Amino acid sequence: MIPGSMITEEEELKHDNVILWTSKERGWLVHFQRNNASGQINLTTGWIHSAEDHDLQLGDLCVFQKIKKPGISFRVFIFSITEGESSSRKFSVY
Repeated sequence: MIPGSMITEEEELKHDNVILWTSKERGWLVHFQRNNASGQINLTTGWIHSAEDHDLQLGDLCVFQKIKKPGISFRVFIFSITEGESSSRKFSVY
């Protein structure tokens, strides 16, 4: 989920997907739906593929930064905590 304020109503009328980018400039097309009760954005079809490609684990933190690219685009940063050690990977361009 991402905050609903990250996608404007105007953008939502034009698009039903976002592009998540990685540091290698590879993008993943992911559909989204707004949760009417909470107003948050749920990432749906396509999310599981990007999560698997980046080996996301339970407890990992994803930070979404809106970027200026075609459509609705986000750069994603993944912060992973493994066995008490803190590390970060730039899932940049996602």
